[in-house]
Amino acid sequence: MSYEDGKLRLLNPLSIRFSQPRIGPHFRDGHALDETAVEVYETPLESEHVEPALSESTPGLPSYDAILIPPFPSIRVISWRPKLRRPDGEAEKDAYGDHILGKRAWFALDNRRLHSLQHAAAKRWPRRCCVVVRCIEEVPGTTIRELR
Repeated sequence: MSYEDGKLRLLNPLSIRFSQPRIGPHFRDGHALDETAVEVYETPLESEHVEPALSESTPGLPSYDAILIPPFPSIRVISWRPKLRRPDGEAEKDAYGDHILGKRAWFALDNRRLHSLQHAAAKRWPRRCCVVVRCIEEVPGTTIRELR
């Protein structure tokens, strides 16, 4: 699967969930997450940064105030129905022993990048920000195991 695969879409980074319970404080290249969040800048929705995502996204202009432009490639997200879990972390099961699934939501495959984007969006609150994300339909098997 190429990094370029997937449909571009505009999403609010605060509405995207993390796919892992913990993330490291640095990117692989050594940059700190919080330092990278400061490098994220915003631009109006009418800019050239948005055109590819708007043309592939749902019709009509989304109700956002600004788009965030990060210093890294678009994050990859998947639509996923997670297992509901008890306070002890065990997956909940129904009377038949099947796992109970929660509501469908967007989950990031790039958690450190998501952290930086959420930090930048939270600083701009109450302005509604969005980012260009890459919606992945075919998720690698190793990633699926991590989400379970």
